[in-house]
Amino acid sequence: MVDGERMTLDRTGWVLGIDTSSDVASIALVPLADDEVFGAEITWEAARNQTATLLAEIDHLCRLTGIESDEFVAVVIATGPGGFNALRVGMSVAKGFAFAGGIPIVGVGTLDLAARSVADWGLPVRAFVPAGRRRVVYADYRHNKGTLTQHGEIAN
Repeated sequence: MVDGERMTLDRTGWVLGIDTSSDVASIALVPLADDEVFGAEITWEAARNQTATLLAEIDHLCRLTGIESDEFVAVVIATGPGGFNALRVGMSVAKGFAFAGGIPIVGVGTLDLAARSVADWGLPVRAFVPAGRRRVVYADYRHNKGTLTQHGEIAN
């Protein structure tokens, strides 16, 4: 997470990550284990088809990796900003997995995810994401005591 917080879980397994905040959707499986096990990610051009494609892509990724949904120990969901309907689809699916599996769900801001992808560069970051209806929003991030934190408000 951007501010350095960590989610603590009592068991090992897999975290399902879902980002449907834009026309390019992404899902990931990340291991929570002490051994060297690698995660997996799929990104696809979803356009306005997140409703029809998201569950199929999760199933596809699980089949490719041999991971069953009962091995999920948490779900992480991108919370926006982004397209309203796209976010709604991702959050509904995330809530379904969390409810069915009795596992925690954690929301992470889409701008935080974008900024984190270049955090290791050690430079200030201005993260941009499309927010629907031809709008773009952004936020500035700075390094503070070893963590990347948002500096100021989200703007458009």
